[in-house]
Amino acid sequence: MDAHELNILHETTALRTAMMETLTDADLAFKFPNNPTLGELCVYMGDVERSYIDSFKTGKQVWDKRNTDSGLSGSVEKLKAWYKALDDEFDAVLNTISDEDFLSKSIDRGWPVPFRTQFHIYREAVLIWCGKCDVYLRAMGKPLGEQWRGWIG
Repeated sequence: MDAHELNILHETTALRTAMMETLTDADLAFKFPNNPTLGELCVYMGDVERSYIDSFKTGKQVWDKRNTDSGLSGSVEKLKAWYKALDDEFDAVLNTISDEDFLSKSIDRGWPVPFRTQFHIYREAVLIWCGKCDVYLRAMGKPLGEQWRGWIG
């Protein structure tokens, strides 16, 4: 796996890390009518990351794993620890993939997707999630850092 591409992933997930630094547990309960709380949206993103990690391990994308820790969606510290563990595991998995495999192997998402494409689809999922969170953050009047404004708007 190319170190440059891994660095781009780290820069992308740094948006999530920076966002989490601005939140309180009370902020995680914020919601719009007929939508999840911000905390539930955060748990969903962790479940998405789990699915992508597993896809690189097994060669198949599966969406049915969910974190069922009932206190997770209401705790900034628990979410930060979970995200760190997921990120560390993702790095470890990605670092086991050779450059050749990264360019030639595929993951079954119901159709074959090259590893490299799967990697970039995950990055796009993080950015889409940040866009969703942006709406919550603006509605709560939360500060948006320079990196956030530069990447998300």
